[in-house]
Amino acid sequence: MASISYKNLKPYLEHLKKPDLSPVYLIFGEEFLCKTSLEAVLNRLAAETEEASRNYSYEPVDGASGNIREAIAKLNTYSLFSRGKVVAILDSNVFSSKTDDEPLIRKAKDAFDANDMKAAAGSFLGWMSVSRISFEDIRDESRRKAVKTDLAGSGNSAWIDSLIDYCLENNLKIPEIENDARVLEDAIQKGFPPGNRLIITAVRADRRTGLFKAILQYGTVIDCAIPLGERYAEKAQREAVLKDVLNAVMTPANKTIGKEAFAALCDMTGFDLKTVKQSLEKLIHYSGSRPEITVTDVEAVLSRTRQDPIYSLTNAILEKNSFNALFFLDALLKIDFHHMQILSAVVNQIRKLIVVNDFTSGSEGKTWRAGCEFVYFKESVIPDIMNYDKKIPESAMEWDITTLPAGSGSERKGKSGKKQVSDLGIIRNPQNPYPVYMLFKAAEKFTRKMLFEALESLREADRQLKTTSRNPKFVLERVILGICRKEQ
Repeated sequence: MASISYKNLKPYLEHLKKPDLSPVYLIFGEEFLCKTSLEAVLNRLAAETEEASRNYSYEPVDGASGNIREAIAKLNTYSLFSRGKVVAILDSNVFSSKTDDEPLIRKAKDAFDANDMKAAAGSFLGWMSVSRISFEDIRDESRRKAVKTDLAGSGNSAWIDSLIDYCLENNLKIPEIENDARVLEDAIQKGFPPGNRLIITAVRADRRTGLFKAILQYGTVIDCAIPLGERYAEKAQREAVLKDVLNAVMTPANKTIGKEAFAALCDMTGFDLKTVKQSLEKLIHYSGSRPEITVTDVEAVLSRTRQDPIYSLTNAILEKNSFNALFFLDALLKIDFHHMQILSAVVNQIRKLIVVNDFTSGSEGKTWRAGCEFVYFKESVIPDIMNYDKKIPESAMEWDITTLPAGSGSERKGKSGKKQVSDLGIIRNPQNPYPVYMLFKAAEKFTRKMLFEALESLREADRQLKTTSRNPKFVLERVILGICRKEQ
């Protein structure tokens, strides 16, 4: 019937007439956007029943634990006290596949750490299903042989035993995802009693499956997916969504937040809309009667929770944490990040560190003080950095850095390499110096010698990835381990 973006959902629902209401809705993509879209659809359905002077019942079902047959049974049952029913399969794993094993187990661990055993069990059982693992396989004595996935990066997997006990005590079953998808597809094709509607929410949806095609044929698909890549258009789309969330939270509270403070907040939370919203609400309460939220407020209230995939990798490299760096590399490859895109992200990080090192070790960087406060950095160091940036082309040629890969794995072309050299500037936006401050703090862990060794290893990795048949994962792992190596 229809496939629309979350951005067009509001006008779509406003102009939707009763005969055009779908019997089934699929809402997939970013978690926060899925929830707001779900609320919008439910409100529209509720408004329709109110106009008809009748009530409808809403029956949510936990999709993470399967329960597909339970949901279908509810849909095919007439309501005793209303003339309509909406059954929602929330956080469904019905589109999950083997490539989703890592996200599912990490989601289970996060929920377990938050003491949400029900959510943890749902994700854990979904992981067991796509991994084709039984409770016997996962028990401690056979776990090492049966499980190929790093259990959320945890050396101590005692939490797994706690989850197994919870599942068994509550008689929770491992869902049969492939069979569930076929059962749900058949039910949608057969149709539901008049007035009964189905809503499915999921993190991702495979457009190639029969289930997706059936939903598209008989219902409405609402796409809430947000690109996580590093291209300009993808970053711009994420920034636009963040601004929408910012305005939705701040305007009713009559609060404002400066560019620097918002940049600091995003640096700590990354593109996690739920966390951004919750963080803004915390800052509103913390700031009291003051109309503007500052960088100082952000640093006092928030802790780092950023989850952007590329950022997680580069941040682990900055911290010289080889365990986390390899973990995030594996996660990126499993969600189809191209190996040259990953190499490009690491290259760009090293390029920035080299420029910072050149500044701090030269006469231009005399104002820099290791461990200095942000206010001092902004007032005393930023002006010198801006002057230094004007001299970068001459210095860059001495480093032979302009021949490194950039963008999506190919060398940029231009007269005398000017386009690529211009990308080496430390400050891209003088009105937003906080990320630069954090980069300077991270750069303290690297000596000039270490950075130029990293430069050579990246150049060699670029050559191997482009001219040999070596496994890209092995090439990237080797270069990352070299960069993260502690100085002897």
